[in-house]
Amino acid sequence: MKKDIEIKGMTCASCAARIERSLKKEKGIRTISVNLAADRATVDYDPQSVSEEKIFEKIRHLGYEPEPEAGQRRSVELDIQGMTCASCVARIEKGLSSLPGTRRVHVNLATEKCFVETEEKNIRPLIEKIESLGYRAHQSESSQNTTDSKNDGMWRLIFSGVMTLPLFAGMFFMLTGVPAPLFHTPWFQLLFAAPVQFIAGFPFYKKAWHSIISLSPGMDLLIAMGTSTAFLYSIYNGFFRQLHGERHELYFETSAMIITLVLLGKYFEKRAKGKTTQAIRKLMGLAPKTALVDINGRLVTRRIEEIEPGDCLVVRPGERIPADGRVLEGASYVDES
Repeated sequence: MKKDIEIKGMTCASCAARIERSLKKEKGIRTISVNLAADRATVDYDPQSVSEEKIFEKIRHLGYEPEPEAGQRRSVELDIQGMTCASCVARIEKGLSSLPGTRRVHVNLATEKCFVETEEKNIRPLIEKIESLGYRAHQSESSQNTTDSKNDGMWRLIFSGVMTLPLFAGMFFMLTGVPAPLFHTPWFQLLFAAPVQFIAGFPFYKKAWHSIISLSPGMDLLIAMGTSTAFLYSIYNGFFRQLHGERHELYFETSAMIITLVLLGKYFEKRAKGKTTQAIRKLMGLAPKTALVDINGRLVTRRIEEIEPGDCLVVRPGERIPADGRVLEGASYVDES
């Protein structure tokens, strides 16, 4: 049995490799392929040997968040035409809620859009139900843009960079011989280093912990250990050894700069990944949006998302092939691109 799973929290190729390595060890999993650009994993497994929940639990154990919606529940956005009042909204919501697999329905009269959470892969019953109520509907062209993770990384980087600047300035003043006693005091440096270490660096600690309990250490564990060592050693030097009149170097700026630079690298990596994802979506956008379906001798134009296995499609000369299939009859010239 094959299943597509959306996975949140992957940031680099090592994350994808960790998930693949760990799941391959599970009994009953035949093959697994993780697509970092799409944040998805395709798992081929034996339901008799391993359950779907066991796979999700294993992914969570590694520190990532699997989304059952990718394999069970999906969000569908529909454009609806013909609504005139609140009673229209109530009729559509009631009608769609009665369909099997529908979990949540929300209709917005002002924007003429309908948002449905359903466990069904095929959206044709949703559209047919709306049309049976006297309205016109089709899947919205706009796809939900998942930029939350990207924005979170950007603001985390900005926060870390701003808090690191005073520490970097203190190191610069020390190297150049500029007198700046405030920048060299332990309390001042701790005030700026602690938020970087435990707020900006929290994702490293979280993933490091999961990598320890899953016995699959990675880069995040190294970052957490290295920066924590510099941070704790600076506290020891600045607040304990100086009580005895000893003066030692502080390394608060080292831990803060490491975290900031790693966050900068991850931000650039996420941007590059986003551009790759957009390029893939544009390539997928070249596919035809509609197909001509032969229903008992009557030709009906349907959107690609509404095509089901077993439908008989008509491809005219010069048109692109809308979906994989077998030629039933006829010969022609088509656009192979």
